Amino acid sequence: MVKMVGTESSTLLKESATSPVWSPDGRWIAFGLRPKWFAPQTTSLCVMPRVGGTERKIADVTQTLSFGSFAAWTPDSRGLIAADRDGPGAPFHLVLVLLDSGEKRRLTNPPANAFGDVGPALSPDGKTLAFCRRTGPERGLYLLSLDASYLPAAQPRKLDTGVPDSNWPVWTRDGKEIIFCS
Repeated sequence: MVKMVGTESSTLLKESATSPVWSPDGRWIAFGLRPKWFAPQTTSLCVMPRVGGTERKIADVTQTLSFGSFAAWTPDSRGLIAADRDGPGAPFHLVLVLLDSGEKRRLTNPPANAFGDVGPALSPDGKTLAFCRRTGPERGLYLLSLDASYLPAAQPRKLDTGVPDSNWPVWTRDGKEIIFCS
């Protein structure tokens, strides 16, 4: 249970708030709200003002419980990147969700037989998206070049980490290195 200072929201008392992340401009906290744990299901992608108040649902995404980043902010604080999927059994893919409209723009297309793409981490300059692609028992890190609108500028490429099971990337502040779990 997460208690947010300065909010009178009853929604937070009925659902689990997960994976809070600050916007780069410091004005917002993004998080997921979900009724249950441990199953792929609809999660509300929400934002809340830094100073407290009522949360605002941006969009629904289908998430699975994960131990890594739920969402990544764009450097201009106008969008969030999160995992979603088209339906039960479909692989997870990454989407850009626009803060003002809730519009979802698809960023990745994993193979049909894959678990899919999760754990988005956007470089500080917003030009490269790192993420984990799970294909069967293998987990690998991929990099996706983005244009100025944060849309794909090329196909994702696998990052050779030197270890077989790489996941949950995080960029260093200078954007020169990626830290990950293995």
